[in-house]
Amino acid sequence: MITLKNPEQTRQVMNEIFKAALYGETMRTEYEILKDLKRIEIELSPENLTHDGELPPSAYSARSKELYKERAKLVKELGREPTEKEIWGI
Repeated sequence: MITLKNPEQTRQVMNEIFKAALYGETMRTEYEILKDLKRIEIELSPENLTHDGELPPSAYSARSKELYKERAKLVKELGREPTEKEIWGI
């Protein structure tokens, strides 16, 4: 159970709950979102993105664009840009 410290925090939480109910969205925890962001950061490393240099530039360029789009969606879902410490601390 979470403890809400002020009216603004209560309003934000209630808005997220009602938004999820209205639009059929599932609510994920911050931990789950950060975990997905970490996975994307790992996939974006040069070694992983290029399969140790074995992929042609067009293939890893397309994959990179796909991963950055997914990252942008996760950042939007989180509601802010996470810090490096948050991502790598998981």
